[in-house]
Amino acid sequence: MKKYSNLLLIGGSKQNVGKTTLVIDLLKKISELNSIIAIKTSCHFHGIKDTDIIVVNNEKYTIVKETVTNTGKDSARMLEAGAKDVYFIQAKDEFIGEAFSFLSDLIGNSYLIICETASLRKFLIPEIFLALVKNVNEELGENKYILNKADLFIEDYLNDKKEVDSMIEINNNKWKLNTQ
Repeated sequence: MKKYSNLLLIGGSKQNVGKTTLVIDLLKKISELNSIIAIKTSCHFHGIKDTDIIVVNNEKYTIVKETVTNTGKDSARMLEAGAKDVYFIQAKDEFIGEAFSFLSDLIGNSYLIICETASLRKFLIPEIFLALVKNVNEELGENKYILNKADLFIEDYLNDKKEVDSMIEINNNKWKLNTQ
């Protein structure tokens, strides 16, 4: 598995645990001093909007670049929060690694990347993998294998916004977890 030292991966045990909120909070605090590319993934195909720039659209995956901030989509909110660029990958789980690799080659490694997905962890090793859960005793279900690879579990982020940005450092275009 390839390691990406410029990648911060944020996954969660289920929907509505605060993944997008955490990405946006981090972007607001960190993007002022750093150029960050944000990536949102989905295993469901939502179609392509007129405002999206198509990067690739094939039988395995679709990647679009977000261009506007007023659609209400999570990717538009990430752009509004300060991401330099935002990409939306739509791919079935078995092709998400291939889609990310394609996009990563296109972006290069001169930018920090923050990506909202847990399933990508099956195919690569990020510098930091944060897993959001509702509570520490929560049954992780089918995501257990992936989420147990997390560097840090964050409990109930939506109701108790921890200062996660203080736990993350950036040095030489690499993410670093500082939990002291």
